[in-house]
Amino acid sequence: MNPSDTELQRRLQASLQHSPPPDAAATQALQDRVMAQWAQRHAAQLAWQTASAGGPTGTEAARRTRRQRWGLAALALGLVLAVAWINRPDPALEELLQPDVLQLITLGSI
Repeated sequence: MNPSDTELQRRLQASLQHSPPPDAAATQALQDRVMAQWAQRHAAQLAWQTASAGGPTGTEAARRTRRQRWGLAALALGLVLAVAWINRPDPALEELLQPDVLQLITLGSI
């Protein structure tokens, strides 16, 4: 318990001792305000506890998304390289399609 919580607790106890017995609505409103203030003060700690309970944090989700994007990019690059490798030109056909070879074929020399 930090000093500000102790001070808040002391003030609440003092106010309850000096005031007439409150009705149920006033008590509920006071409890709601105290809980809202406590949650606001300890929001970071509550978020850490919630995250460490097993749910992914923002950074873990961002890392997972980044890894998925890199994986998809690597897969796409691999597919492009595979298609380029499969559709590579045949060296023998390339040699036959040279202009001088085609001219010799046309003249009937080959």
